[in-house]
Amino acid sequence: MSTNGQHEMQMGPVPDEHNVQPPLQERTPPKPPLHIAGAYFQNVKRIHTIEIRPVGNLIEIKGPNGSGKTSLLDGIFWALASARSHQPVPIREGQTEAHIHLDLGELIIRREFKEQKSGRVTNKLIVETGEGFRAQRPQEVIDALLGEVTASNALAFDPIAFTRMKSERQYEILSQMVGIDLSDIKDQIKELYEERTDENRTAKSRRTAADQIEVRPGTPDEPVSLSVLMEEMDKAERHNERLRRRHQERNQLSDSISNIRRQIGSAEAEIERLRGHIEGHEKTIAKLKSRQETEQEALDGMEIKDSPVDLTPIRQAIGDSERTNQAVANAQRKRELIEEAVNAEKHSEELTTLIDKLKKQMVDDVAAADMPVEGLGLGDDIVTMNGLPLEQSSHADKLRVALGIVMNRKPEPRLKIIIIKESGSLLDENSLKIVHEMAVKYGWQIWIERVDTSATTGFVIEEGRLKGADTEADDEA
Repeated sequence: MSTNGQHEMQMGPVPDEHNVQPPLQERTPPKPPLHIAGAYFQNVKRIHTIEIRPVGNLIEIKGPNGSGKTSLLDGIFWALASARSHQPVPIREGQTEAHIHLDLGELIIRREFKEQKSGRVTNKLIVETGEGFRAQRPQEVIDALLGEVTASNALAFDPIAFTRMKSERQYEILSQMVGIDLSDIKDQIKELYEERTDENRTAKSRRTAADQIEVRPGTPDEPVSLSVLMEEMDKAERHNERLRRRHQERNQLSDSISNIRRQIGSAEAEIERLRGHIEGHEKTIAKLKSRQETEQEALDGMEIKDSPVDLTPIRQAIGDSERTNQAVANAQRKRELIEEAVNAEKHSEELTTLIDKLKKQMVDDVAAADMPVEGLGLGDDIVTMNGLPLEQSSHADKLRVALGIVMNRKPEPRLKIIIIKESGSLLDENSLKIVHEMAVKYGWQIWIERVDTSATTGFVIEEGRLKGADTEADDEA
């Protein structure tokens, strides 16, 4: 079978299914990396029959749109990936079976699809050596060759997709790859940010509330006690009442003395007129004088030295007490709000210090990480290149990053194969040169799809066949 200038690949007959040997993963694999030395596809999507034996690290699969380029690369992916990764209709229209054979040198991988009468498509995976020893768990053998299943591992089947991912997803993949788990620190920082936001919001609201409270000049620090004022008012009223009564008694005594004086005057006037009654009147006078002296002594003993208490200011204080107490309460609330704002601002500063400390820890962790590409780093939920966000990097740098993440992952896989499908046609000559240089440098085999019909390099596919191949032989196959 012609292969466009390439050597033919002889896959050999499929050994008997019952000739099953112990699992291949129990045998010690050789150290050299594995590439696809030969590939055979029959009735896979748009492909009729194609058999190629690639040479070098960069294998270009060329052809116009709809020619079967993607079908071939999908076939490689299906041969290696688990059954869950296959498309619902992997078989070419009009056929009932499809076959994919990959020659890895020391291993042969066969994936066979069959359409049942019910319409359901089944698939069978066979992994064997050239001597016919077959693995009992073929997918486990392939998974072991591909290495630990990670996001960067999955990128081997579309590395350029990394450049189109959102920055958060790029960050997640790279941090997972270099073994940095910053999720706890990021969660702490997020919680601290939220707490600081709450504190700042509290401080602002308290200060706003405090500014809205008007306090009269001269407002005392403590509220006025109405009970004390009422007690003072009661005491003053009792004092004034005592003074009133004493003045009343004094006036009564004064009136009584005046009356006595009048009586004395009358009596003396009567002396002349009533000489005959002198003795009686003299006795009366003596009694009155004695009474006068007694009452005079009482009057002299009742001298009033106190002045009446002016009740007007007390009444005014009682009337103003509610307004004063409200002003005192306002002043107290304003002081409390300002104190709460100060405390919230202080706590916010403490949280900022803690956030800065955690960010520094993240920077230190990232600085100590073994990055797959020189200059690559992790910022605040973004991947950086030479200190700048990756999205601001040149297309060439993005390409190097995408390939470097796949090629330099740890642990290093044995099967070093990268597939670049539709996005391969977007690469210019300079980008293609970068891909080739990195493939050679790190020992990877890269299969890339190109919308190109020139046959100077790579393999050209037309209408599901390899250009220049024996189509009659293909149809017979």
